[in-house]
Amino acid sequence: MKLSNFLPLILILALLSGGCSTSPDYSEGANLVPESPSGTPNVWCTWRAQTRMAEAAKIAKTKAKFAGDQGGAAYGARDNMNERIIFGENGQGGFAEHYPEVRSDMFLLFDDGWDVPFKSSNADDIARFGSLVLNEDRFPSFTGTPRERLKKLNDAVIERGWRGAGLWIAAQKVGEKWNSDKVPAESQYEYWKERVLWCKYAGIKYWKVDWGAHLDDIQFRKMLTDIGKKYHPDLIIEHSMPSSPLNGLVLDAKTSEPTGGGRMKDWNDKAFLSDLEKLIPLVDCIRTYDVIGHLENATTFDRIAYYLEKGKRSNSSAILNGEDALYMCATLGLSCGVMRTPLYPPKENGKIMDGSAEVARAVRWHRIAPAFALNAADINVSGEILKDTQFFPKGSTWCTTADGKTVWQCAPAAISRGLPLPEVKADGEKPFVAASKNPNGAIAVGAFGRVSAKDGFRTPAADVFVDADISDTIAGIFGNFKSVTFKVSKNIAKVLAQDLAANKAVDITNRVKIGNGKITISGDVLRSLCPPKSGNDASEPGVAVLAIRK
Repeated sequence: MKLSNFLPLILILALLSGGCSTSPDYSEGANLVPESPSGTPNVWCTWRAQTRMAEAAKIAKTKAKFAGDQGGAAYGARDNMNERIIFGENGQGGFAEHYPEVRSDMFLLFDDGWDVPFKSSNADDIARFGSLVLNEDRFPSFTGTPRERLKKLNDAVIERGWRGAGLWIAAQKVGEKWNSDKVPAESQYEYWKERVLWCKYAGIKYWKVDWGAHLDDIQFRKMLTDIGKKYHPDLIIEHSMPSSPLNGLVLDAKTSEPTGGGRMKDWNDKAFLSDLEKLIPLVDCIRTYDVIGHLENATTFDRIAYYLEKGKRSNSSAILNGEDALYMCATLGLSCGVMRTPLYPPKENGKIMDGSAEVARAVRWHRIAPAFALNAADINVSGEILKDTQFFPKGSTWCTTADGKTVWQCAPAAISRGLPLPEVKADGEKPFVAASKNPNGAIAVGAFGRVSAKDGFRTPAADVFVDADISDTIAGIFGNFKSVTFKVSKNIAKVLAQDLAANKAVDITNRVKIGNGKITISGDVLRSLCPPKSGNDASEPGVAVLAIRK
């Protein structure tokens, strides 16, 4: 077992012994977050930044509006992948400057476009994809053989403080097309062996395998995973099954209106669900896939429940990547696929909503509680189903099912891993709520926002009880709550708490309620611990708490 799996215990022992000092140190100022980067395979993916750049350029010219979500090659987003955009001018600036506080925990993932010529279309030019040869027009400074160019790219990323470079990979070799000229997976072994060895030489340790001529070919994906394990064991190959960004909805052929239950299990394409079930136990990392704005919480939360249940049932040792649902990832032991960019934060009713601080909080939590495999804990999923509804004005989204329509998504009210379901009480609507016990003992709970036509996006206030004893155990609390309650022993001497984006804990013993074997922390206290980093900071709290026994 990795040393990182013991971090909470090690950290608590250090606190109780005063770290390197000769006397115990229970004072304010202790850092509950380890300084060493996490081993969790977190990535910052360039795709949404690429689309937001393209969107900004389009709006400047036409005043058009677009949601700028994960999917869709909107407005030439693929062409916003080049050396200048990533690394700036003279090695300064660019996307590589993002998130300095947690770069060392994340791979900088070069998304769609890095290995094809400019102006390439996945509809007309699909045969260009899958080379894994860094395009010389996009990255002219990185010269040499294919493997040497990749090494120079990875070295440049590491020099900026990142964990390394990750690569978006089309599920095909060069020359293949959607419905013709396909090469059977078993005939591609040497082709992909060569490219895996390129990346081993280059030190590249993350692939994001997405769409392509073999997007739904389970044998192709298994072949890639097997080659990676054999020839480059340090390579993490993330797979996904490309799909609609809305669960279980289609347009009616007669009325052109959306129809369906709005859940993963309601998908009309049963072959897709069957392929997904086959894929989950075969890979080391799997992604929940693209969603659209506003409904992203409901869509992703339902997908997470589906993957967790299928993964546990199939005894899958894969890590689930929950994309940009960062607090869900932190709470439930998933890896993060960070998409948000501080250069182009989204807007809500004309107000900039910068959620960058949540990146540091979620990623730094993994230093305390690393992501864990689908089969590593029991899964509990609430039978109560919550429904979110959103109207998308014409031209506001790339998703044709939602464009100009009112659509909906449904998801379980609560999910837990390794714990009973949390108890949630609210005066009105409930938030989505999750809780988990990490294999190393750390406890986490999160509340996640909802969408309604009346109130827009918000996290309904709720009192949440987590049936877990957090005495001498670090607990992570993510999102907006009315209050959070845990179990504790009767001899708690001190309670420390820390904004996970900061480096010093504060003593909140006198600001919490302790009695009858429980500790209750109000939402007001949690919010006070995570003050806005700027006037546009819309990040919700992410706090580490340590209740220390006498």
